[in-house]
Amino acid sequence: MRILVNLNSVAFIYPEMKDYLFKGVSFTVYEGEKIGLLGVNGSGKTTLLELVKGDKEPEEGNIQRFNCSIMYLKQEEKASGAISVVEYMLEDEEIVGMFRKLKSMERDGIKNPLHYADLLKSFEEKGGFEKLKQIRNTLLNFGFSENTLQREVDSLSGGERRILKIASLLSQHADLYLLDE
Repeated sequence: MRILVNLNSVAFIYPEMKDYLFKGVSFTVYEGEKIGLLGVNGSGKTTLLELVKGDKEPEEGNIQRFNCSIMYLKQEEKASGAISVVEYMLEDEEIVGMFRKLKSMERDGIKNPLHYADLLKSFEEKGGFEKLKQIRNTLLNFGFSENTLQREVDSLSGGERRILKIASLLSQHADLYLLDE
């Protein structure tokens, strides 16, 4: 099994603190593992995740990341925006633009069928329909209803926006996902 991250005798202290937040932390994360990190508030769970990701450096010890991509969802991070849930999940700006234009043309009535057909063809060639299918399946698997897919992100509850953020993160392929609470 491939090693993704290895921590060896890692210690961390904030400059304003006298004592170490933690010291002597060692573990290895292997590809395919699912690991939970439990501790009381203020015990350093978020700091440890930031160290694993590389956002902070340890005071002592070393951290090795073995050519792996890491996605990190920060504590309390939620999706937001005056865009539809589907648009939020679309990552490619070009596909987003075409999707919006198609929706606008459909809503306002298709005045130029040839332009609409060209745009549909381009959308398909860029993988837009396949991406929409993947997004729909992902969101339905996360418990969203068909009606919710067209709602604006800002109209969702806080819990729904948090789940949307997690779904978005997990739809992006990475070797290691760090989810903070």
